[in-house]
Amino acid sequence: MRFSTLTASFITLLAGSAVADWKFEIWQSTDCSGGGNYISSSSVPYKGNLSPRQGSFKIITLPSSQHISFYTGSNQSGDISRYGSDLVGGPCVRNAPLSYGVYNN
Repeated sequence: MRFSTLTASFITLLAGSAVADWKFEIWQSTDCSGGGNYISSSSVPYKGNLSPRQGSFKIITLPSSQHISFYTGSNQSGDISRYGSDLVGGPCVRNAPLSYGVYNN
């Protein structure tokens, strides 16, 4: 049996939709040490609260068409720090957020 190009493309699309498009790891420490927690999804926009306040993060994956905003207050309030795909696989970033949002640029 031979698959058509259209069938193969459809299967690839379905398989890819189950994979998270963005992912970051966040720590309570200010130097990305100790136990971290991964947060990921393929949904955008995506918002959440962090409890307790976190101290640092690393962006694992993030499309260039999206950004992550960290907020000093809960429910996406307070001061905003915005980070893009240029930090993917990059350094530990010291930040003390209580909430976050992932948005399209």
